[in-house]
Amino acid sequence: MRASWPDIQTEARRLSRLAFPVIIGNLGFVLLGVTDTFFAGEVSEQVLAAVALGNIISFSMLMFGQGVLRGLDPFFTQAHGARDTPALTRALWRALLIAAALSIPLITGHVFSDVIMTWLRQPAETIPIAAQYCMALIPGILPALLFTALALFLQGMEKMHLPMLAMGAANVMNIALDAVLILGWEAAGIPAMGATGCGMATAMVQWGTLLVLLLAAWPTLRAHPLLSWRQTFTAPALARMLSTGLPVGVQASLEGGAFAFLGLMMGMLGTTQLAAHGIAINLIIIGFMIPFGLAAAASTRVGNLVGAGKPWHLTAWIAIAFSVVWMACSASTLLLTSSWIGRIFIDNSEVVAIVAILMPVAAAFQVFDGIQAATFGVLRGAGDTRFPALVNMIGYWVIGIPIGYIWGVELTQDPRRVWAGLAIGLLIVAVLVVWRLVWVMRRGAKVVSRE
Repeated sequence: MRASWPDIQTEARRLSRLAFPVIIGNLGFVLLGVTDTFFAGEVSEQVLAAVALGNIISFSMLMFGQGVLRGLDPFFTQAHGARDTPALTRALWRALLIAAALSIPLITGHVFSDVIMTWLRQPAETIPIAAQYCMALIPGILPALLFTALALFLQGMEKMHLPMLAMGAANVMNIALDAVLILGWEAAGIPAMGATGCGMATAMVQWGTLLVLLLAAWPTLRAHPLLSWRQTFTAPALARMLSTGLPVGVQASLEGGAFAFLGLMMGMLGTTQLAAHGIAINLIIIGFMIPFGLAAAASTRVGNLVGAGKPWHLTAWIAIAFSVVWMACSASTLLLTSSWIGRIFIDNSEVVAIVAILMPVAAAFQVFDGIQAATFGVLRGAGDTRFPALVNMIGYWVIGIPIGYIWGVELTQDPRRVWAGLAIGLLIVAVLVVWRLVWVMRRGAKVVSRE
């Protein structure tokens, strides 16, 4: 049945209201990285490259943990849509336990970051500094995962503004801490600590952000106390949640890992290329946060509708349409500013020149990136979390990354061709996930267990 224009307008407004605070919160998260990049660039090219390399390693690990938690979206959104408060409460506490458990392997991975960087053929002069940065990040891993679990719970209840407020506070903290710990504060006797100071600032910000969210969300959280350990933390219930969340964790790892390996391939080309990549990736992530926020809103809205037994197809297409329009605008902006945008971060003509040649490639894959992000969000809300992991494996790791490595690293040593491989992978992923969405629409959404 075709939707009427008033129905489209109503649903678009509803989705926009849900998406706006998530987008602002996501932009706040990205600005943390942009701030780190700016202050690191103020020190030296080597520190900028070390922070970029450390972020690649840390981000690729953290993406798995946060992906698993994002996969729990349907348990929150569908329970809220069905007005099943006990199920919503149990899902919250199970998610917090899963978040705590996930921090253990992620911390272990950070401890061995220097081994990983060496194995991945990164610049020898950059590895020790980047490894110190990763070690400094370790105290912030647990609060980062707990924050993600709480934010998803609140978003599932359509309380999108609370994580947004916490992320705003995070940026204020981060600017102050970066200025003091990266550059130093002579009057207070605090030495400049460069990349290590950047990692320390990030860890402190993670704890501060979690505390702000707990305080802001306390009126909501106190209505969902843990009533029974035995009923909440049962092996079958945790297994059901993990069977839904782990595929999204794998999907997030494959996607985040592809972007991470993109950076590692740039590191194989040299420190200057790695520094340029650190700037370029922050610039494209800013634009990506709009469809990423729309994906979260679409996941919430679709999950609520599925839980309530209502139609959800219109929401899906509106989210994808919004993403396409925005990413087309983002692509145009990257093209128009490519020649000078790198100078904001560093006064190094070689680095700025590489940023300039990467921007047109980034512009080329913006629309595909927006389509796949929004569609993945819709599929999560519809309870379809396993197929996307296979899609990411094929698009990124079977096609995109090998092309970028062979064409860009081994054959030409050309940063543009390294990035071009990822662009091809994104095109494949976008096509496959839209096909999957059409298939799910015909089959019907999956209602996850709310036991």
